[in-house]
Amino acid sequence: MDAKSDQTMYIDHIDKAMECMEKAIRQNIRKNDICTRYSSLQHLIVDGFFVSNFVGKTPFAALNLVMPVLMGVGTIGFMAGTGGSAVVSMTLGEGKKKLANEYFSLIVYVTLAVSIVVALICFALAPQIALALGADGELEADCVRYSR
Repeated sequence: MDAKSDQTMYIDHIDKAMECMEKAIRQNIRKNDICTRYSSLQHLIVDGFFVSNFVGKTPFAALNLVMPVLMGVGTIGFMAGTGGSAVVSMTLGEGKKKLANEYFSLIVYVTLAVSIVVALICFALAPQIALALGADGELEADCVRYSR
């Protein structure tokens, strides 16, 4: 009977330690996620400031009109990086270093190939995308110039 109570206490301590570890990891991830998002959006603020103050209102409107499309394309890289790092980390945690290296290489090659295809499509369809967003005339030309 005494051995069972010791074992139960041991399991309770492990459960409590795991809960504490999980809480610390979640807080750390949340902190890093906020910093990553903030730093990845800094170029938007800088772009907006310089374009609006030194280039003009129409190019600034073009920048703001096209930016959601560019951010949408950028999510491909964020998605591959986030999901890929989870897969690679899990595989490394299982002790399968060679398989993790293969997964990493696959993720890099697939992301590169998809990025090239999406970039070519967006480059070729930039005028149509600008028109679909409601741009015309000088605003369309600025949207195409900025998106390319």
